[in-house]
Amino acid sequence: MKERHFVLLMLGIAVFLFVWQVGSLNFVDEDEATYAKTAQEMVTSGDWIYPRCNYTDFIDKPPLIYWGTAVSFRLFGKMDEFAIRFWHALVAVLGVLATYLIARELFGLKRALFSGLILLSSLQYFYQARMTLCDIPLTFFISLTLYLLLLFARRGKARFYYMSVIAAALAVLVKGPIGILIPALVAALYVFISGEKLFAEKRGFHLLAGLMLFFGIVSPWFIAQFAHYGRLFLTEFFIHTNIERAMHSITVSSKPDPFYFYIPVLIAGFLPWSGIMLYSAGTAARRCRLGFKELRAGRPELKNELFLLIWAGTVFVLFSVFGMKAPRYILPVFPPLAILTAGFFEEKEGPRLILPFLFSVILAPFIIGAVIAAGKFFPSDAALYLPILAPSFIILGAGIIVSSFLLFVRKEISFTNFLMTAFAAYTAFIVFAGIHYNRLTISKPFADIIKKTLRPEELIINYKPLYGEGFSPAFYANHRMGFVTDEQEILALLNSETKVYCITSGKDLSPIKEKVRTRTLDERMGRVLFTNRPESH
Repeated sequence: MKERHFVLLMLGIAVFLFVWQVGSLNFVDEDEATYAKTAQEMVTSGDWIYPRCNYTDFIDKPPLIYWGTAVSFRLFGKMDEFAIRFWHALVAVLGVLATYLIARELFGLKRALFSGLILLSSLQYFYQARMTLCDIPLTFFISLTLYLLLLFARRGKARFYYMSVIAAALAVLVKGPIGILIPALVAALYVFISGEKLFAEKRGFHLLAGLMLFFGIVSPWFIAQFAHYGRLFLTEFFIHTNIERAMHSITVSSKPDPFYFYIPVLIAGFLPWSGIMLYSAGTAARRCRLGFKELRAGRPELKNELFLLIWAGTVFVLFSVFGMKAPRYILPVFPPLAILTAGFFEEKEGPRLILPFLFSVILAPFIIGAVIAAGKFFPSDAALYLPILAPSFIILGAGIIVSSFLLFVRKEISFTNFLMTAFAAYTAFIVFAGIHYNRLTISKPFADIIKKTLRPEELIINYKPLYGEGFSPAFYANHRMGFVTDEQEILALLNSETKVYCITSGKDLSPIKEKVRTRTLDERMGRVLFTNRPESH
């Protein structure tokens, strides 16, 4: 087979895993609902410059994630889950391609193919590829920035440098300053440690021109926000959304997450390759440490591994130091780790297989044990979610055991089995989630009931919302939604002349029913939808 056939096969697998049935599930993450609601209001209002969510100014993220979804709404002519996620899934496919290209440039075809396949089949990358959040586009643009910088360093052609500046600017328009901070730190650390020089001549000119190009792309939107909101934009976007989140957690938990938060996240998220990844990263770090003096002498294989270690280490340390932590934030570390992991399978067969075998196989009992423990210690939750997760967990656990033992037969056979394990597990997840998940959600079923009789002047209220409940009902109903926690306030609304559709718990509804006439419209998952109009329209 020619190289393009291998690449098309790799991308075909990615498209299948990321796109197949991508619109079948209701919102899984309320942040996805928030971004979708913002894009929905961009399309309906025609204002694509000043993001609004729930008909309120929304100074949280730069606009690229909203624009992508809004353009998708326009292209497909409808606002549903498929339109929300399809374009994002394609960006995830491009992320696989970018990883392939980086590995191709550094190590050659075989390692590049292995790298792309490892990335697309890692658990967290697969999962996040199917939800429209900032982290997949951020990871793609960071990878693209570093790939283009790599080409610039190796080819010496200025166009690659300026293309990398454009990619970095787009990363900033996805998630803010972190989009330029990561690639800038990686490039600076690599140049400092390795002794490489990016600019053979006209260094000052290119740096200045690059800055002008970067700010020429990024500045218009930021200037428009400052002109519109003034100091509020600086306070909300730069101080609250970026600096404060970097300094400390803003979650409901007062206890900050520990520095090692991302270690278990990374081990779980990189399944089924986690054991091999840990071994490969450790081995590469040891080689670079022992051969440090030879780095500046120009050993290319060491410099290539150093580049990947600096990339992975920068992302890991940066997000570990930040106060605000979430599992998905660590995603930009996956491409370099995928390339490092691929190196293990590319190496010639050797006698030292016991450590990678142990690192890998030891994870399987924990995966299968998690299913057993969930059924025993959390029976009510297990009854709801194990039908979705158990088949995939069992396939992963069993597949890791078999694949680990196959290391002693041949690495390429083991690699194929790891890949088939991931493919089977994720296919099972897509199938069983499609069967069971939507029955566990309330937002879309409640919104479907509300839309049948909803009028523009009527209210949708979430009374005493649970942690994590957000704007998904507002998106599905394409209507404003209020959040109320005070009993007197909700009673005043229910006693008004305005019809109110209210979502709350059965427990919180009981005292209300003693004071206001209500009519229950639906009840599921411990939440109740009721109205203050006993009669139908």
